Amino acid sequence: MTPITQGNRQSPLTAPLLEVSGLKKSFAVPVLRGLDFNVRAGEVHALVGSNGAGKSTLARILAGMLPSDGGTVRFGGAEHAPRTRQEAKAGGVTLMLQELSVFPTLTVAENLFLDRLPARFGFVDHRRLRREAATALARVGLGALDPDTPAATLGVGRQQQVE
Repeated sequence: MTPITQGNRQSPLTAPLLEVSGLKKSFAVPVLRGLDFNVRAGEVHALVGSNGAGKSTLARILAGMLPSDGGTVRFGGAEHAPRTRQEAKAGGVTLMLQELSVFPTLTVAENLFLDRLPARFGFVDHRRLRREAATALARVGLGALDPDTPAATLGVGRQQQVE
């Protein structure tokens, strides 16, 4: 696996946002053997390698879907060893899989907040849901997208952006 870096160059004195040191993972054979990998804020990286090189394994470890067999991971200066996807997400790490997981029968807003729908008196607070969805969409450059848009009406590329 070969990390390729492009984008904003940070000062070498800037602490990495993500630090992977000596990461190991084996299944029937070793997949990751002492992987060292750092990412600073503002950098863009691509992990390139043949099938079996460990790209997905690294992503799944970072996202709490697999435990590592050794090494350390630090994210934002703190130890990062999530045991579940929910723990990783709470720590700020989410893995976007190739397969879409957007629910086409729900709106953009409902898809964004499916696991934490705002409620009032035991019912979904749709006004707050729209407001929070509009804020979240604007934060990632999708402010022109109406939160009430049914996900089924979006193209695949836009569904991926919503995801």
